Amino acid sequence: MNAPKIAIAYGVISIVLGIIGWKMTGGNTALIGSAFGLVGALCGAIAMAKESLRKHVMHLFCLIVLVAALGPTVRSFIAFGKEGKETVFIFLVVNALLAWGTLGLMIKSFIDARRARNAQPE
Repeated sequence: MNAPKIAIAYGVISIVLGIIGWKMTGGNTALIGSAFGLVGALCGAIAMAKESLRKHVMHLFCLIVLVAALGPTVRSFIAFGKEGKETVFIFLVVNALLAWGTLGLMIKSFIDARRARNAQPE
């Protein structure tokens, strides 16, 4: 797996989801996910451009995605069952699942990179 490509894909999807959520709900807080997506895409672009920064930027991206996962996860529990908040709840759950899935892919990417590095002869 290519970690920078994962970061860019997460960024693009988060930006699109944020804009769709903003259009559907009218709430500016829907754009918070887009901000995380923009930072994620920038991390991926920096990691692709500067090989020497790749490891550091991808670890920073994981921290950003962890925060991006915790926010909608907690907020979805608060919004659950509230009348008139069904659309908000759905977008929170989708954003949380996207972030947790991305974090899982990044962890797998780190494990694969470590295994590949350890498999190389010294």
